[in-house]
Amino acid sequence: MVTGTHIAYLYLCYRKLWLFAHGINMEQSSELVAEGKFIDEHSYPQRAARWQALEIEGIKIDHYDGRREIPLWEAEVQRIIGLEDCPALVKKDICRKCAYCEFCFSE
Repeated sequence: MVTGTHIAYLYLCYRKLWLFAHGINMEQSSELVAEGKFIDEHSYPQRAARWQALEIEGIKIDHYDGRREIPLWEAEVQRIIGLEDCPALVKKDICRKCAYCEFCFSE
């Protein structure tokens, strides 16, 4: 089953999506994740009219554009998690704050 977390990771990092889908879960111990949840709960009282938070299986995706096709997202998630090997590391600015950072950059 594809959840909102899978779709969020699809647009964030294919590697993070693959690791999460294969049971390698680092989010529970991340202080940054806890901080992000707090900010989401106490910020953004008024979103732009064309954006909304999408909730799937209790997971929220901020700034969802209703014109997107969820079945296309689901198919792409299935394609990535079905890969035999974990996608290659792609260094992004966001990596420093990612719960998987130590996992991805350890030698």
